[in-house]
Amino acid sequence: MSGLATQLLVGAVGGLIAAAFASVLTYRGIVRGLDHARESDRLADARRLRDARRERLVASIELVLHASLVVGQVVAEARRIWQTETVAARDARHTKMLEEAWVGLNEARVSLMIQSVTKELIRLVDEDVLLVFERYKSAYAFDKKFPDTDAHKDLETESKLLKEGVEKLQVEAMRVLDELATPIPDAPVSQGPRTLRGDVREWVRGAARYVEAPPPPK
Repeated sequence: MSGLATQLLVGAVGGLIAAAFASVLTYRGIVRGLDHARESDRLADARRLRDARRERLVASIELVLHASLVVGQVVAEARRIWQTETVAARDARHTKMLEEAWVGLNEARVSLMIQSVTKELIRLVDEDVLLVFERYKSAYAFDKKFPDTDAHKDLETESKLLKEGVEKLQVEAMRVLDELATPIPDAPVSQGPRTLRGDVREWVRGAARYVEAPPPPK
C-alpha cells in the first residue's frame, strides 16, 4: 500500500474514532446535564419544604415568646411596690392578658415538640417559664390569703427564676431562627471525568505525528 493511501486510511480511521469519542462525550454531557437538573429540582423541593417548615416554626416561636413576655410583664407588675390601680383591677387585667396570650399556645407547643431543632426551646418553655409561673401563681395566691406568712419569699424566688427563664428562652429562640435560616446550597456543577477528552487529544496528536512523519526507507 502506497504511503499516500496509508495516510488517507489512517486519517479516515482517525476521523471515525474521533467521531465516536465525540459522540460518547456528547452522551456523557447530556447525562451530566440531566443529573444536574434532577439535583437542582431536588434541592428546589428541599428549599420549599424547608421554607414552609420554617414559617410554621417561626409562627410557633413567636407565639411562645409573646406568651413568655406577657408572663414576665404580669409578674413584674405584681411585684411593683408603687401601684396605680387596685389589686383587684390589676389582677383582672392580668387575667385578661394571660387568657389572650394563651390562645394557640398548646398548638404552638405541639408544633415545637415534634421538631428536633426546637427540643431545647420547648424544654425551656415548659420547665423554665410555664412551670415556674405555675409555682409563682400558687405562691401569689397563698400570699394574698395569708399575708403575714413568709410566702413573699417564694414570690421573690420564683419571679427571679422566671425572669432568667424568659431570658434563656429568648436566646435559644434566636439560635433556632439562625439555624433555620441556613441556606441550602445550589447543586454543584459537575465537571465530569477529563480522561476521555485527554485520550482523544493524545490520539489526535499521535495520528498527526504519524501522518507528518516521513515514510520509512524501502
